Amino acid sequence: MQPAIDVTTSTLAARDTSLPVVDVWQARLDRHEEEVVSFLEVLSPDEVERAGRFVFRRDRNRYVVARGTLRTILAQYVPLTPGDLDLAYSPLGKPELATQISEGSLHFNVSHAGGIALYAVSTGQRVGIDVEEVVADRAEEGVARLVFSTHENEVLQSLQEPERKEAFFTYWTLKEAYAKALGMGLQLPLTGLTISDAPEDPALRGVYDRDGQPIEPWRLIPLPILAPYKAALAVEARAFHIRYRRINDDVMS
Repeated sequence: MQPAIDVTTSTLAARDTSLPVVDVWQARLDRHEEEVVSFLEVLSPDEVERAGRFVFRRDRNRYVVARGTLRTILAQYVPLTPGDLDLAYSPLGKPELATQISEGSLHFNVSHAGGIALYAVSTGQRVGIDVEEVVADRAEEGVARLVFSTHENEVLQSLQEPERKEAFFTYWTLKEAYAKALGMGLQLPLTGLTISDAPEDPALRGVYDRDGQPIEPWRLIPLPILAPYKAALAVEARAFHIRYRRINDDVMS
């Protein structure tokens, strides 16, 4: 039995069809047991083996649903069933299709926190996505010094709570999304990068190196998501269109 997904799509009212499209999918991970079983049936033997290593049932089920949902989503773009998809992994664990079978290169990324997962899918542009649960004790100065640039830390220090905590997680998710798009995660020297406004669009962010030079054509954007989460998307394009796609979920605002 293949997992069934009920999809709702929302797009911008005035879409520029010349822009690349990035699909942002969202899904909830806490499902009924029969749904978990249907997702388990499409996983690879390696994924099934990894699922079996989880000690707690909730963690196991969330992993199964997250991986099964990824396969189900990717099957919307390529002429294969979820169970027939062959996924490969970079040395740092970034998933990708082992063989590109669609027109153009299909890029995707996944992130999950608590009981939700977000997925970014695009053709031709590398993408990264990150979602974090906003937890007060993570927004500490020590952590900020390890991952944020001098300018970003100065901005944080100029703010009072709760604005400082909000800014902390905005920076964190934007940087993590960019690092994941590159397939480097926290291996990327994040303190040498600064996230700042993109001059062409106040809704977007640019990535700048230690010398203040923009890293083109990357653009980042915070995603609309309900508390207690923060989320961000990184795209290898100066401008793009986001299509939000919900899977039986109401996490996106």
